[in-house]
Amino acid sequence: MQVLEKAKKFIETGKAAAVITTLAGVEKVYGEVMSEAALDYLKELKNI
Repeated sequence: MQVLEKAKKFIETGKAAAVITTLAGVEKVYGEVMSEAALDYLKELKNI
């Protein structure tokens, strides 16, 4: 698997984790490492 394909899967996984977390009702998350897609989703959700 090429580097770009691996990076794309990581980004998709990060956003999917953020979506699942919010659907589960979690109100706060902390991550030293987070995909930009996940961060964008969480910011959009909270209107930050």
